[in-house]
Amino acid sequence: TSRHLCRSGHPRVCPVYGAALLLELATRNKLRSTQPICSFSRTRMLKAEELSKVLKAAAAGTGVDPHQISCHSLRSGGASSLIAGGVDSTTIKLHGRWKSSVFQRYTHYSKEVGAPLAALMAGESNLTHRATSISHRNGVHA
Repeated sequence: TSRHLCRSGHPRVCPVYGAALLLELATRNKLRSTQPICSFSRTRMLKAEELSKVLKAAAAGTGVDPHQISCHSLRSGGASSLIAGGVDSTTIKLHGRWKSSVFQRYTHYSKEVGAPLAALMAGESNLTHRATSISHRNGVHA
């Protein structure tokens, strides 16, 4: 599967930087192009259980219950972060390669997502401004 990655601007979570590190490791380990890129050597691939142990240890180190963390947490956390960032669900679905909208079941509601909702529901001027902006973007003028 091909993926188009863009720089995040944050070195610790940049997918381009992470991919470059994986490619460097693959070259150092002399992996063939048909071998999984997440390999320790030509004969040993990173297992989900090993990654899960690392994630659980990191969670425990930050005060999060490690029993609530798994490899799947990376997908649900990524989708939740995108929702909190205002990304629409269609884009999240495509980026995460979900065939259905199942990701919506395990995304987490956050303050960032919920904070503007009350203001949008209560503030007529906000809703009017938002509706006007949307109408103008779509070529509709009152």
